[in-house]
Amino acid sequence: ATMPKFKNIILEINEPTEPTAVRWHNLDESLSVRILQRICGTVFSLVLIGVGFGIVYFMNGTLKWKRNSSYAITFFNHIIPMFCRFANSYESFPKEGNSERSIYFRIAIARWVNTVLVYFMITLFVETIYGEESLVVLVSSLFLSEMIQNPLMVIFDPFNFYYKHIAGPRALSQAEMNSFFRGAKFSLAERYTSLTKILFLCFFYATILPASYLFCSITLCITYFLDKYLLFRRWGQAPASGPSVAKFSRDFFFSVALVIHMIMSAYWWSGFPFDNVSEYDGKYYTVNQDMLSDRKFPALPRFQTEMTQPNGIPEGWIGWMSASTKQEFIVRLTGISSVVLLCVFVSLVLFKKIILMFISLFSSTYEPQGKNQECDYSELSSSENSLYIPQVKGLGLGSFPVLACDISHIEPEYLNWADPDDTTNYDKHNLICDLRELGVDVDGGKQLFSIVKQWTHQ
Repeated sequence: ATMPKFKNIILEINEPTEPTAVRWHNLDESLSVRILQRICGTVFSLVLIGVGFGIVYFMNGTLKWKRNSSYAITFFNHIIPMFCRFANSYESFPKEGNSERSIYFRIAIARWVNTVLVYFMITLFVETIYGEESLVVLVSSLFLSEMIQNPLMVIFDPFNFYYKHIAGPRALSQAEMNSFFRGAKFSLAERYTSLTKILFLCFFYATILPASYLFCSITLCITYFLDKYLLFRRWGQAPASGPSVAKFSRDFFFSVALVIHMIMSAYWWSGFPFDNVSEYDGKYYTVNQDMLSDRKFPALPRFQTEMTQPNGIPEGWIGWMSASTKQEFIVRLTGISSVVLLCVFVSLVLFKKIILMFISLFSSTYEPQGKNQECDYSELSSSENSLYIPQVKGLGLGSFPVLACDISHIEPEYLNWADPDDTTNYDKHNLICDLRELGVDVDGGKQLFSIVKQWTHQ
């Protein structure tokens, strides 16, 4: 497609976001400030991951509370979104979709490390499937904790109880009481990470714990009905963030989970029976069966004799994998499949994105979605659409946004929200009126606010 031009100037055209998804108070931030904010937010997320890892490591290593540590992991997964939203609130994003995607990435990484990788890193190789506190037992207890403890923590939310049963009835005004019953804020990104966390936990350990598929199915069903209850009974209305989080999750995180599932399957099969013992010529020798720690990729049977092995192994030793159980065949099959799947992911997902970015420099790559409904914008009612009106949300100024423009030239019904107790034509929600009362000249001289006007179709 040819590049669109206006007066011989190439235009950069993007699909507009929803009016309610524009973060008006972040549009004036410079690129350098945004980069600095991203760096600080990333450092905070890394510290958060390190704290969670340290707590679980302390409970397992020092206190010897291996089984009880699963409850700590579930609790930490429950409070991770709160800290990530706190860090995200100090960053500037032009759209709600960008903010949700940033929250999704940080929560997903923190939960993946905290849920899946911590047990894997602190458990000895020989304790993978053997013992009362083996890796398999710990993962099973973690699944049970996610199925039972996490839903109970959400249902018996102390903040919800306090707002509705203590603070609400004791409010001094109707507006204050309404603010306690307006519904809890929820993040679509956080709910997506709850799904990817469980799926990643299942895919990572499915080879040594086949019951992971059953545990994962039960957990996802519980999550579905729990979210359905919260959506209709507790949560407030969220801004329209668009499909960016869903696309980001589908293109990257779900794909990465599948690739890691195949890679780990090869390593799990290669390490069986996880005892670091091999029989040769009627004698038993201590060997190294952990290909992953020896940095061998992909896991293939030929690496048995190329790995770093203890002293004293006979020269004729060919490996620990059992030929009678076709272990070498399974390892070779999963190892080669993991490489093929990794190449497919890199070529179809990463290279495709890079190529599209390169092509977009010379031609248009936009492809419209959906069908033309043959309906003009002017024919829509005010309840079906809203205008792009600068307003600020979430500054502790009540349950309604604060207007940051002159709305005398637009119809109020297009604001997409209404205060039933307002008799001032939105003047009490407008910053212009507040400054006018303070003696600031907002009607002439220097322009302090954006100009917003509406032209009605005749």
